Amino acid sequence: MQVSEILKAKGGKAVTVGPDGIIETASSRIAQMGKGLACVCDEKAALIGIVSVIDINRAIARHGDRAPGMAVRDVMTTDIAVCAPSDSVEQALDTMMRRGIRHLPVVAEGRLQGIVNVQDLLQARFDDAQLGLDEMRRYVFGVGYH
Repeated sequence: MQVSEILKAKGGKAVTVGPDGIIETASSRIAQMGKGLACVCDEKAALIGIVSVIDINRAIARHGDRAPGMAVRDVMTTDIAVCAPSDSVEQALDTMMRRGIRHLPVVAEGRLQGIVNVQDLLQARFDDAQLGLDEMRRYVFGVGYH
């Protein structure tokens, strides 16, 4: 299964913010959407970073009351891993495991297409395994194979 199939099923929506937005606004958007991070994109939808609740917590710890008014660009993570819509679920999971991350932005032609998380990918693998198991049961017990 490809990452594009997961995005199609869940919808390609990702929480996005601009690099010049302030932390307080980004934090509100992340919380409102019930997510753990936002993708930071420029005006052409090119992914330039991510800002997570961990990034925001670190900013508060370092800068105190000034943090909410700081620009997203000042606290975002720029060393990010991405995948392509054509990547397999296994490739995406491998990237996540190697990098120790739970979210993976999906980028095509330099533009953000959406985001997948480890739960999305593991669910896809489980569904594939379940489908294979059901097919095997039908074969063994002769259902549909007369």
